[in-house]
Amino acid sequence: MFFNCITRKICNFGRLKKIDVKRLTLLFLFILSLSSLSAQVIAVQSFEQAASDTWVPLSLSTANCTVGGDRWDYSTSLSTITPNHLTQFWGIQDLNGNCGGASETLTLPNVDITVCATATFAFDYYIIGYESTDDITYELFYDNIGQGAVSLTPGGSPFSTGGWSTVSIAIPGGVTNVSVVITVTQNGGSDYAGIDNINISGTGCAPCVPLTEPVNQITAQSTTNITCAS
Repeated sequence: MFFNCITRKICNFGRLKKIDVKRLTLLFLFILSLSSLSAQVIAVQSFEQAASDTWVPLSLSTANCTVGGDRWDYSTSLSTITPNHLTQFWGIQDLNGNCGGASETLTLPNVDITVCATATFAFDYYIIGYESTDDITYELFYDNIGQGAVSLTPGGSPFSTGGWSTVSIAIPGGVTNVSVVITVTQNGGSDYAGIDNINISGTGCAPCVPLTEPVNQITAQSTTNITCAS
């Protein structure tokens, strides 16, 4: 049989006889609690310029720009770099030129992570040909308190990642809001970089799909700021 009978009230030899609302509700809540054990995306910025980017607004120190061999912009390809997530990434080439200054920043605002028991910040980056004066750093802010800038380059020259690499940071318990500033310092037409899939995910989160009506005096909690991971 496709499923076993849970109670005689619910089914008899596979035929639905009588719906027990209370038991079905408890079963539904149990299934939702199991789904909360897997990772769920709380917010993501993947530079798609679409509704799939839920970590917004994206604040740029200089507006997106592509002029000749200079780029600080949404991209589908740059040198050998292609998106690591979905269809676009943030492409960077020769910042000290026609698209701003030698250093530029991407800033994403506070995200409330209290809907989840644990949370992790992550993003992908790709570097080609960085010299000693080039760098990508990120700084997380926990409840508006900066945690210090972290460099992604070891200081050697030239430096390349050889593909996409990923930063992944577990956010300490007790933190309510998380924001981030990514700073890129880059000068030179043969230097390239990409940033993609900036996200916060969580486990032990409130259900992704809240109940529309309370049943048996159980009050549904709004979780509209969560996007369930596929």
